[in-house]
Amino acid sequence: MFALRDGRSYAERCRSTLSINKFAAMSSSLVALSNSVLREIAADTLSYLLIEGEGHKLVLCKVTGSKSALILSIMAKHEINLGLVLGLAKMCVKEVVEAELSASAAAQ
Repeated sequence: MFALRDGRSYAERCRSTLSINKFAAMSSSLVALSNSVLREIAADTLSYLLIEGEGHKLVLCKVTGSKSALILSIMAKHEINLGLVLGLAKMCVKEVVEAELSASAAAQ
């Protein structure tokens, strides 16, 4: 799912019964909290956030370079390799940014 940083859903493909709007708001809040924690401890900016439970992994990424201030939220089954999830997330973020750049160039 892509969520706007203000907590609204932007686009999603979800098989869960969880409310998309609720998931978008929670994703936005988690990223905002993570950014605040990193800022307080004088660490680098957030690259991604991983929450791992017994059955699922949740990965949240800021879409750096996006004009829409997007957050990518990926929920995967626990058995799926974390490297695969992160690789797909990076690829998806890159494609979204490139598509926005292409759309901007075509509009000019």
